[in-house]
Amino acid sequence: MKKAQSRVLIVEDDRESNDNIAFFLQKRFMDVLSAYDGEEGWIRYREETPDIMIVDIEMPKMNGLELIQKIRHKDPHIPIIILTAYSHQDYLLKAVTLKLDNYLIKPITYAKLNDALDRIFQKTNVFTGSVSIEPTETAYYDYGSKTGSIEGKSISLTNKEILLLELLIQNRNKILSYDYLEEILSEGPSVTRNALKCTIRNLRKKLPPIRIESIAKVGYRLV
Repeated sequence: MKKAQSRVLIVEDDRESNDNIAFFLQKRFMDVLSAYDGEEGWIRYREETPDIMIVDIEMPKMNGLELIQKIRHKDPHIPIIILTAYSHQDYLLKAVTLKLDNYLIKPITYAKLNDALDRIFQKTNVFTGSVSIEPTETAYYDYGSKTGSIEGKSISLTNKEILLLELLIQNRNKILSYDYLEEILSEGPSVTRNALKCTIRNLRKKLPPIRIESIAKVGYRLV
């Protein structure tokens, strides 16, 4: 595999996890940097100007969301992958507003990390802020403004709709199981499937050209 010229910064306080991720990324990137808490991550970000960041949420001195907020004030476009041991809605909905490129729930696998990086390269190399979300290319989703559009008309989306739509886009043509999507959108331990179905129904209503297939007894996929 030809190494990318991009510089990637890993901000993860668990040194073993950080070192393992760095070792893996050295196969893909010419320059891999590490920081071991949020404050060090902020310093290295300013000094090194990375092209991609991988950030853990729960860290000492400054947590991942606080770090990303500071970064977004300076650079609204740098691709950021967030690592979290949490699947609670509060973290993920907060993360949506920070314009992240992917959310990886720990323990992460290198296959999932690879997929997340591939999507970043695809988006940054092919798209300029927005991506078609259906075959006739009349409906789009804009990662910058977090809005949908149909034939140029902007469509506002709720945080849950944004989170679900981005997951479907990032996994286009892949089936996402009910259980996985319910966990991501969960408001508590007893969330029903109706909440997921309602969000899917709202997306279809707001963006009629979109093709979200229902796979009986399995889940959904965007085609």
